[in-house]
Amino acid sequence: MNRQMRKQQIMTAAKKCFIYYGYKETGMRDIAKEAGVALGTLYSYYKNKEALFKAIDMPELADIRPAFEKKKEYIFFVAIDLFSKEGYDNVTMDAIAKAANTTRSQLYRFFSSKEDLFKQMLLSDHMVSYTDNLNKRNTELPLQMILEEVANSYFLFSKKKNQLLLLREVTRNSEKFPELLEIYYNYSMAGPCENLARYIVRYCHDHGVDGIDEDYMRRRTSVFLSSLQNYLLTNDIIVGINHRQPLDSFISSSVDVFMGFLRYSGYVS
Repeated sequence: MNRQMRKQQIMTAAKKCFIYYGYKETGMRDIAKEAGVALGTLYSYYKNKEALFKAIDMPELADIRPAFEKKKEYIFFVAIDLFSKEGYDNVTMDAIAKAANTTRSQLYRFFSSKEDLFKQMLLSDHMVSYTDNLNKRNTELPLQMILEEVANSYFLFSKKKNQLLLLREVTRNSEKFPELLEIYYNYSMAGPCENLARYIVRYCHDHGVDGIDEDYMRRRTSVFLSSLQNYLLTNDIIVGINHRQPLDSFISSSVDVFMGFLRYSGYVS
């Protein structure tokens, strides 16, 4: 095979890897294996991955959602379903591979172990804090509307089956993975308390009320957000216990209570 043909073979293999795994996850070793050449041979054509990607001249490959990520998401869903039905301890990587219609070796291409799979589920992109965008919001809308928006955002993930099953497994296996509960706490409580408290202080300042202690406001927002967390826990996480109060009604009453405190304290009119 002449040099030009070998070069084309490498570029075809690289394109396939970038599409399947994504640019960031693809390594030179992956490309060499796909092309059927030695790693040293690959480096004799391209000094690094960046140079090879540039040679392909398809920048859109950097932005597409690779098949790798789609497959990974599917494995997440399959694994969560197995964990919820059989319990974390009773599920093996072989069982996950079989249920996901993949091989054991392919599964380990995604995850180093069952524990790694479990942790990656929790750290996937749906665990972005539901109050992160408050720092970009202006303070022109009524505060009550913002609080209702925050509460509704908190409950959004409970409407997604796989995310709810994941939270149940984290709760069920809390003694084995205390760090997972810490991650979830930071996502669902600590970070949002800080974000919401900072927004309320900014809201009050923009409406003529200054001198509010942000630490104190953080403690007060924790009471509000804890009520949301308690509703989710007893209504959706612990099977068999259901609130008689519908979610919309609960959100409305929780926001009213918090707004009542803010008005009583003279923070809002």
